[in-house]
Amino acid sequence: MQKFARHEVVSVDLVKELPDEAQAEREILSMQDIQSVLLVPLFAQGALIGFIGFDAVREPRMWSPPDIVLLQIVADLLSSALQRLEAEVKLHEQDIRLSLALAASNDGLFDYDLATDTTYISPNITAALGYASKTTSTAMLLAEDAFAFIHPDDLPMVRKRLEACVAAREPLNQHFRVLTASGEHRWYRIRGQVVAHPLTNRMRLVGLLSDVTEMQQYAKTWKGWWKIGRRICSR
Repeated sequence: MQKFARHEVVSVDLVKELPDEAQAEREILSMQDIQSVLLVPLFAQGALIGFIGFDAVREPRMWSPPDIVLLQIVADLLSSALQRLEAEVKLHEQDIRLSLALAASNDGLFDYDLATDTTYISPNITAALGYASKTTSTAMLLAEDAFAFIHPDDLPMVRKRLEACVAAREPLNQHFRVLTASGEHRWYRIRGQVVAHPLTNRMRLVGLLSDVTEMQQYAKTWKGWWKIGRRICSR
C-alpha cells in the first residue's frame, strides 16, 4: 500500500520466494498456481481506488521495464473507463431525479450548447405551448429557431441579457413572452447558469423555464387596483 501511494508497482518475480512475513499472500497466490505477479495501482482524480494484477502461471516471469510500462498504460485506460462510467451513472441518476421533479411541477428544462449553438427544450414545455405533435417537441433547435418563438418586442432584451450572462458567466433570470401554437403569447421566466459539461467539458447554459402568465396577470391587476386606490386616497 505504501508503494501504491507513491504510484509504484509491486513486482514479484518468484512467489515461492516471498519472505515469511508474506506467508498469507504466498499461500493465496500459490493455491492459484501463480508463480509471478505484478500489481499496478489504479488512480482516479489523484486518489488511489484499487489495483490491477497481472500474473504468470505457466512459468516464472521477470517483468521487464517495457512490460511494466505497457501494463501501466492498461491500468490508466481502465481507470479512465471506470471514472467515465461512474460519471455516466451519476448523470443518469441526476436525470431521473430531475425528470421526477419536473413531472411534479410546471417547470421545464433547457440546455443551450455554446459550441454547437443548439438548444434543447424539454417536451413538457413544448407540449404546454401546443407544439407536442411537431418535431420541435424533442429535436434540438438552432438558437435562431428557438428565438423565433419569443415575442418580437422582447427579443432584443432577451438576446442582450443572454449574451451578457454568457460573457460574464453570471446567472440568467429573465421574463419574456413566448408564442404558442394557437397564436397567443404566454409569459415565461428563464433561470439558468453557464456550466461545463462533466464529460466533454464543453460550456453550456442550462436551467429552467417556468410559465408565469397567471403571476404576470395577477401582478398587472394588482398594480391597476393600486393605482386606483392611490387616486381615491389622493382625493
